[in-house]
Amino acid sequence: MPAVTETLARFVSTLSYEDIPPEALRIGKEVILDCLGVALAGSVDGVGRIVKSVVRQMGGKPEATVIGAPWKTSAAQAALANGAMGHALDYDDMGMSVGHPTVPVLPAVLGLGEHLHASGKEVLTAFIAGLEVEGKLAAAGQELYSQGFHSTSIYGTVGAAAACARLLHLPPAQTQMALGIAASLSAGLKDNFGTMTKPLHPGHAAWGGVMAALLAREGFTARADVLEAPYGFMDAFAGKGRWDAEKAITNLGSPFHILHPGITLKKYPCCGGNHRVLDALYALRQQTPFTWEQVDRVVVESGPVLPLVLQYTIPQTGYQGKFSLHFNVAAALVLGHVVRDTFTDAVVRDPRIQEMMRRVEWKVVAETGDILHQGTPVTVYLKDGRVLRHPGDFIKGDPQHPLSRQEILDKFSDNARLVLSRSALLKTIDLVLGLEGVEDVTRVMRPLAVRLPGDGKQG
Repeated sequence: MPAVTETLARFVSTLSYEDIPPEALRIGKEVILDCLGVALAGSVDGVGRIVKSVVRQMGGKPEATVIGAPWKTSAAQAALANGAMGHALDYDDMGMSVGHPTVPVLPAVLGLGEHLHASGKEVLTAFIAGLEVEGKLAAAGQELYSQGFHSTSIYGTVGAAAACARLLHLPPAQTQMALGIAASLSAGLKDNFGTMTKPLHPGHAAWGGVMAALLAREGFTARADVLEAPYGFMDAFAGKGRWDAEKAITNLGSPFHILHPGITLKKYPCCGGNHRVLDALYALRQQTPFTWEQVDRVVVESGPVLPLVLQYTIPQTGYQGKFSLHFNVAAALVLGHVVRDTFTDAVVRDPRIQEMMRRVEWKVVAETGDILHQGTPVTVYLKDGRVLRHPGDFIKGDPQHPLSRQEILDKFSDNARLVLSRSALLKTIDLVLGLEGVEDVTRVMRPLAVRLPGDGKQG
């Protein structure tokens, strides 16, 4: 069995900023900006308000910024809060077989990085190192949904630990221990999708990454080969015989996972399993305008993995709506758009939405593949007999059809304006897109520490 844990640890501890190609750094800054934007929007969501309240009650040494709050807490607790808020709307990026690669790693890097007064170059290096580790592990295994696990938080905890170990400049042996500790902190169940607990998963992963690295720095130990050991991390989560150790360590950083297979920036604030269908519906409507009242039925075809994720046929809440193919189809056709405000209990209960959901049929075919790289053909049957069909082979925002720089800025601004002033918003854009020139990442976090209605003085 290849020495997976040791090889990954050596890669992380020896990676330098100069090793990372300019294109990877550019994309890294864009996904950081995107994640900060969705975390700002998430800070005023129900998830954000509760998590901030609990973290504040827990206290903690004021080391790191909690996004959307006027107070600080420990690096680990800030990572917990910011990770949960970054995933609250399910609007953060996706891909690399991880699920959501940025949100478990970035809050850990920013929390610990702020505590350490790390430079922008150090933050970028650590962030991309963490993405590489979680991406390689995810690529080595098969999907985890059929095992009952949420891959984002499983692989993300180890990725976050790798990133934090790099920030702390741990040597290979201690980095190995950090990965081993994180392996036992990984958690997250798929069946909590559609509830507030799903966003907690990456928050917990970020917290675990910080804790694992800090413990390893002090000499805390773990099994040195726990990722690849019999009954170890990959066997336990992916399953025996369901992962390839060589894939976990072959061609590390060549190319970096952030470049290939790459990261998808979300156009819609819902589970990525809906996105091909939404893009297909909009394309059909653009080619042949029609109203939802004209629709007799909509038939969507997919492989067997997608229903494990989009598990609500008729959702009861806005959170469940994010994981409902039927709801997203109905919302797109009835409302004409799928945006942040689509996913509310009131919209779910809209009689028009309820009626349209009953016209959606889902056919599962025996295909295999990643849910983000498998077509979902969409057929719309109109009452006048016309039949419109789209192969469902397109996601706006993926590496083959990326968002433009302006679209990225527009998305960030639309999310950030819920919390930030115009000047703070523009300052954040400048700092993040010029991150390599920032001497202390605290400068990036400072504009994000804002006072919201209902926030009092720091306790």
